[in-house]
Amino acid sequence: MSEFVLVHGAWHGAWCWERVVPLLAARGHRVRAIDLPGHGDDPTPPGSVSWDDYMARMGETLESAEERPILVGHSLGGAVITGAADRWADEIRALVYLCAILPDAPDFMSRFQVTTALMGGVKPSADGTVMELDPAVVHDAFYHDCSDADAKRAAARLRPQPAGGFQMKFELSPGGFGRVPRHYIECTDDRAIDIAAQRAMCAAMPSTVHSLAASHSPFLSMPERLVDVLERIARSG
Repeated sequence: MSEFVLVHGAWHGAWCWERVVPLLAARGHRVRAIDLPGHGDDPTPPGSVSWDDYMARMGETLESAEERPILVGHSLGGAVITGAADRWADEIRALVYLCAILPDAPDFMSRFQVTTALMGGVKPSADGTVMELDPAVVHDAFYHDCSDADAKRAAARLRPQPAGGFQMKFELSPGGFGRVPRHYIECTDDRAIDIAAQRAMCAAMPSTVHSLAASHSPFLSMPERLVDVLERIARSG
């Protein structure tokens, strides 16, 4: 049995893991899906959220863990679990990046460019505190291999993304983050972070790679297959 902590990506919340949680639990694992501040059901106003708030939530989550958990980060959640490993490497068993941001240096986000279905669909609010998402791009970018009902339900639950969540702080030290085993689950039909971008990140930061023929949201479109991969990772040591 392993303990998993599931960390959502931008605009999403813990709700996106609602099919994965019971499947992992049915296989005997402890599992928690968390809301980052300003996301999902968390009451924090998104415009007030900073990167340090994300890290505080991760610190609280690790402190309450029964054993060293496997952190699974989706999309922007990959950066979040990276930040957690920077600070609390000894408290983490492994990192799993699900079609996620995998930074290779502190200035990573200044070089990272979205050139896929999200291009042109992300706009800062008038005051710059949140990033809005054009509803017209959501289905193609995130949910194109999901059922219409699932895609519509998920799209309705998205919230504005705190701009502060992109203001990341990393050290990526070999003695901290670098000591934690890394796995990357690439999604070959992803239209938000395309497969070329995923593979470029893995080339820069070598990880054990697993592959799904999925969109950006395998937690909705193929949760059983995703759980199969997560269980293999848990069994790998």
